[in-house]
Amino acid sequence: MVSAEEKLRQLAAANTTLQADLGTTPFRWFDMQLAQGALQPSSPANTVGASCVRVLRVSTGRRYVQGNGYGVSNLSPLSEVRLQIDVLDFCAEVARQVAADVVAFLGTVDLASPAQFATPPATPPQFPSFLLSQRGRMDYQLSKQPAYVQCLDVRLFNTET
Repeated sequence: MVSAEEKLRQLAAANTTLQADLGTTPFRWFDMQLAQGALQPSSPANTVGASCVRVLRVSTGRRYVQGNGYGVSNLSPLSEVRLQIDVLDFCAEVARQVAADVVAFLGTVDLASPAQFATPPATPPQFPSFLLSQRGRMDYQLSKQPAYVQCLDVRLFNTET
């Protein structure tokens, strides 16, 4: 079973705008924790930028499908995954711009449909994702200088298989 986080990362890595924002080797989109040294200040040698994305699952909601005529109830394969997506950079304006790019990308994602993972990929018929809130803060624990963080609180529908 592939997690919603991994599905989202695969789709993000194929998005050309996010590749420009987060690089390709490595693609700086991390599950829960940043890789050591991933967030670096920009320099003349680092022209791609230093932005990183960190994803944390906040919760998962699933409904029971009530009796199918035989008195059997099961969990629905459709879940509502709530994620916190943090966009980090040492420049506040860059963090805001990359967050806007992530929000635009989320408007094209459908984790409830296998269409985007088919060969060739297809555009899904709907995009059941919700931006619940966005807020800014600073993270003082990653390096000697504080990092600006844009926190996106999102809910996505996902098919649990």
